[in-house]
Amino acid sequence: MQVSKNICAMCTVVLVHLCLYAYFVLVYRIVYWIIPNCMLKNLVRTTPGLNAGSATGYGLTASSVMKSYRLSELSDAELRGLKARPRIDFSSIFGTVNPIVEDVRVRGDAAVKDYTEKFDKVTLDDVVVCVIDLPDAELDPAVKEAFDVAYDNIYAFHVSQKLPEKTVENMKGVRCKRITRCIGSVGLYVPGGTAVLPSTALMLAVPAQIAGCKTIVLATPPSRDGSICKEVLYCAKKAGVTHILKAGGAQAISAMAWGTASCPKVEKIFGPGNQYVTAAKMILQNSEAMVSIDMPAGPSEVLVIADKYANPVHVAADLLSQAEHGPDSQVVLVIAGDGVDLDAIEAEVSKQCNALPRGEFASKALSHSFTVFSKDMVEAISFSNLYAPEHLIINVKDAEQWEELIENAGSVFLGQWTPESVGDYASGTNHVLPTYGYARMYSGVSLNSFLKYITVQSLTEEGLRKLGPYVAKMAEVEGLEAHKRAVTLRLQEEHDAEEEDVPPCFEVPAEDSPRSTSSNKRGSSTSTTGASHSKKSKSAYFNMFRSMVKQNSEVSGAKLQMMKERQAEKKMKEQQESTQHEAVIQCALEAGIEPGSPEYLALGYLCGSAIMTRLFFKCQTPEQRIAFIRRYMKAENLD
Repeated sequence: MQVSKNICAMCTVVLVHLCLYAYFVLVYRIVYWIIPNCMLKNLVRTTPGLNAGSATGYGLTASSVMKSYRLSELSDAELRGLKARPRIDFSSIFGTVNPIVEDVRVRGDAAVKDYTEKFDKVTLDDVVVCVIDLPDAELDPAVKEAFDVAYDNIYAFHVSQKLPEKTVENMKGVRCKRITRCIGSVGLYVPGGTAVLPSTALMLAVPAQIAGCKTIVLATPPSRDGSICKEVLYCAKKAGVTHILKAGGAQAISAMAWGTASCPKVEKIFGPGNQYVTAAKMILQNSEAMVSIDMPAGPSEVLVIADKYANPVHVAADLLSQAEHGPDSQVVLVIAGDGVDLDAIEAEVSKQCNALPRGEFASKALSHSFTVFSKDMVEAISFSNLYAPEHLIINVKDAEQWEELIENAGSVFLGQWTPESVGDYASGTNHVLPTYGYARMYSGVSLNSFLKYITVQSLTEEGLRKLGPYVAKMAEVEGLEAHKRAVTLRLQEEHDAEEEDVPPCFEVPAEDSPRSTSSNKRGSSTSTTGASHSKKSKSAYFNMFRSMVKQNSEVSGAKLQMMKERQAEKKMKEQQESTQHEAVIQCALEAGIEPGSPEYLALGYLCGSAIMTRLFFKCQTPEQRIAFIRRYMKAENLD
């Protein structure tokens, strides 16, 4: 009996201890885990500059949290910092790449083989193969059909970029035109590091094929067995590639730039790549290799503008479509206006990221990405223009109406049914685009990238007579006498040739004519004058005739006509601006703005901007117009 009591007592003590332990564990979890997580998530959203990657220490996945900023609360310095990309230290990268570039220049194919064995762990027998000698790649029918559709669309879009040659006659007898010629030999780099990209082979080779480039070298890292990826080979043969260089990295770029025993030298190199590929392109375009490049390249990036009508599932998928390229990819979400469920978007990002085969890359990319809150679409697109993204997705209601405000972007995707993936593969546009903010001054690859434009001018004799005096005068102003003489000597030769056919009214009197005889009777002084007069050449009279008649009537007439046309254009422009100004003022008065008020006075500044005027007319109600004017006044410090 006593034993039973002791056992019961012991069990009671154990249960009490277990309850106390569970209680303390629960309190600990609440105090040290749940509460800090909630506080951290809120802090990351409201504190500019806080790294979301630090949240992982508290149990949150990096894929579910992005730094957040509100544009209206950022200073100019903070805004400039937000648009900046992570700095790439090219000084150390150049130190690694320069020896490779020089080694390939000296040793050629042998160096390419050595670096391919070192970096790719592949021993090559042949560095370069001629595509015509390779057997056709065998692909799954569905895969083949997909590449065929992509090829057709890319070809159709790029062939439409051909422009007809046009001759312009600026003045009568002065004709100018621009003729098109292809770049003779080009090099195309198709990366093969973390992912094989046969789509890039199409994006680069198709416009080269349309342009008519005679030599097209495609460089791509080989497979482990030294072969070429069959999908890349299929696309290369279809798009007219002539040679395939089985190498990647800086050694491939160097081989195409310098040329080797087996690799033809190219005149321009295209294609994306990592920082070592970019460094090699930058070094070689400033070297004795005499090679050009398409554009500077950086990590992939996307900026998504979403409003309350955007589907969170679609927004998350678009963000991840670029994040999965690599851990250094740039991903930006811009929230336009109110009513957007950011929690739903973040939940979808986390859910989809965890299901991706390359989710680790995407998660790391998202850890240094951010979300921006804007008050409306105008502010959202203004930030996008400042950021200049490689890919711009506008997933908002009536997305097409905002196209005219876009100034800086590599490629744009409008509306909820236009994912970025279609441009990457098969819509027809090119996916080799400027990154790292270079969309402010560079365009993506197009047919023009593979062409040269040569200007041609042709003048008749009459054309040179009309234009020549102006050219001679400008050369005289610049002190370039040889330039001037290249014109005046031609005109003088023409004058000398025409001396034999002088008009009768300008014939020089003969010395024995009555006029000459009477002159001789006037004494020695008049005799001297007559002798001087007789020495005048026929060309002098003819030149005087040309100067008085032709230059005054034809050249001055053309100049007068030009002045009249300019005055007419100026007057028309002033009338259009005046009509537009009056329309803005009328709308403002109808909205209830009093004449003489600050808002009324601000209209004069607003009408000076074509974009602001168009946005003003987009406002449908008087309240919207008044609010727009006041926002404009605040932005321009007019209040």
